[in-house]
Amino acid sequence: MWPSSGFVRIGGHIYGRVDLAKVRRGIGLIEPSRSPAFDERMSVRDVVATGLFGTVCLPLHQEIAAEGGRRIDAEIDLFALAELQDSVFTAFHGRADEDSAGSGDGC
Repeated sequence: MWPSSGFVRIGGHIYGRVDLAKVRRGIGLIEPSRSPAFDERMSVRDVVATGLFGTVCLPLHQEIAAEGGRRIDAEIDLFALAELQDSVFTAFHGRADEDSAGSGDGC
């Protein structure tokens, strides 16, 4: 998708003239359509950490640097996930739909 006029700037970078993987990592975008299958055994903390790489899984042979660890901690604190960070993520998937009094179809 391209703008009909002008340009799109994301984080100071002009769309179409920047490495999108770099932009995705910079903003913590997780784009499942471009990644391998989601590992349902990942902890909540690991799922948050995937935002550092812009994927839905952690890279196999790559350590998370201290600065990345601090960013993960900040996101966990921001979303009040400290008590859940070591829990398996899929145990909580869909809880909002189950707890709400919606139409019953999950929408």
